[in-house]
Amino acid sequence: TIGGNIGVHSQAGSSGKIIFNIAEGKTLTLKGKFDGAVYSGQPTPSMQVTGEGTLKLENANTYNGTTVDAGAKIEVANASALPGAITNNGTITYTIDATPTNALSGEGVTGVDAATLNMLSANLDGYTGTFAVANNGTLILPAGKEAGVTVAAGSTLKLNLTDDQLKAPYENKATVDGGSIV
Repeated sequence: TIGGNIGVHSQAGSSGKIIFNIAEGKTLTLKGKFDGAVYSGQPTPSMQVTGEGTLKLENANTYNGTTVDAGAKIEVANASALPGAITNNGTITYTIDATPTNALSGEGVTGVDAATLNMLSANLDGYTGTFAVANNGTLILPAGKEAGVTVAAGSTLKLNLTDDQLKAPYENKATVDGGSIV
């Protein structure tokens, strides 16, 4: 657990990126704030999570983007924990109600656990991954992004469909395991 704040300042010749490499079965909890200061002409600070472990973010952060490598996991316990663009090739799970407005890309799993995740304002154009809803959670998605969604018992998937989409045959499939689609 890191209880204090982390400040990242880009220097000439650096990537401006902080990398958390977390071992399998381990969790690193960041309770403080991760600040990314930008200096003129230097790269904008960002974060990358590698390894097979979990990074838990409990505070709002101000860096400029996140990359989650295959196998890595982030648990989001603050709605403002992931600022900037997100490339998710691992797993990101929201455990708090959130309405992200940033761009999401990658092939990973984005999930919600016992909370509501509203993705209507997020830019999902570059996201080819899947979504998962567990433990009575609710996921709200724009139409056309429901393919590959897994809805666990007691959980809900809400689709933002237009009248024309409601009339068309339902071609995309979501896996519903005792949950509901509304």
